[in-house]
Amino acid sequence: MTRPILGGRLIMGRSGRDGYQGTIGLAVKSPGDTRLLITAGHVVGAETARVYDATPDQKPGVQIGTVFANYAYSRDGGDFALVGLLDSVRNQNIEPWTVGFVGPDGRSTMRRQITSIARSRPRQGAQVMFVGARTGVHVGIVSGVRETFSFTDEHGKRQRLTDVMILKVKKDDPIPVKQGDSGGPVFYGDDFLGIMTHGTDIPDKDGYKIVVCTPIEQFADYISTDISHRWR
Repeated sequence: MTRPILGGRLIMGRSGRDGYQGTIGLAVKSPGDTRLLITAGHVVGAETARVYDATPDQKPGVQIGTVFANYAYSRDGGDFALVGLLDSVRNQNIEPWTVGFVGPDGRSTMRRQITSIARSRPRQGAQVMFVGARTGVHVGIVSGVRETFSFTDEHGKRQRLTDVMILKVKKDDPIPVKQGDSGGPVFYGDDFLGIMTHGTDIPDKDGYKIVVCTPIEQFADYISTDISHRWR
């Protein structure tokens, strides 16, 4: 495995005959020093489910972790999961607290080191960035700072996300999100804001498409705030 494991990287898994695709939000440590990946809860399985690195042709490759905890559509309104990295990959090409986009050819088109966790949410109208492993780097405009968002999931079940940020994707972005982008990092400058947990393909009345961000506050207690770009 030569391509780096970092925020914005595609991960995969298997569930019965079906698989899932998702995007790593960040590689971090827990307060107890466990090495973790953050992603969206709805794209990984229940606790102990296997998580795989994705091959360049977007198929499950080497197992890199197992689901440590899953809070998909939890009662607190969040949608996130923590994936514990296997010992076998701990010393490989992992870039903690770093986000980027690495294409199927292994080339990086963007790389940014996160230097802080956002202590407050951006104001309405601010421009933020997010990364999906399927579609790359995007710009979103904050249209809701603390919102409730309801939708019907792929199984036809109504879900509700509370205390989330709503982003409007710029009109000149032809493909803002695809299945597999969920879990990707959302950031404002070098500040980490949270992860992308839902997107819409249908524009609103003003022609914008919507991306929902689960903010860092919803999972901050599960990760260490000691930001280090190299693990020992």
